[in-house]
Amino acid sequence: MSDGSDDRDTGRRFTFDPDEQPSTVVTEAVAEVRDLEQDELPPLYDAIDGDRLDDVVRSDDPLPAGEPVRVRFRYAGCEITVTSHGAITVSEVDSDDDR
Repeated sequence: MSDGSDDRDTGRRFTFDPDEQPSTVVTEAVAEVRDLEQDELPPLYDAIDGDRLDDVVRSDDPLPAGEPVRVRFRYAGCEITVTSHGAITVSEVDSDDDR
């Protein structure tokens, strides 16, 4: 996992390598953004099936027009966007908005 830009409006951007599991990088990134240890976070499966996330994002099946696969969900007070291009964006959301 590498930490990229920090933009308050769009969230913090992280990247993952093809040999990394996106679901693992999501929990690492959220822990970093929320200033928590990973074991302090709720289970990822409460928000999304981590194995399925990994399969969808790392699929070799391209979308029409070469668009990347994007998966967006909420987890642990954050909105997460994961793309098949190896990018993860984590934006904190107001607790009232976290559903």
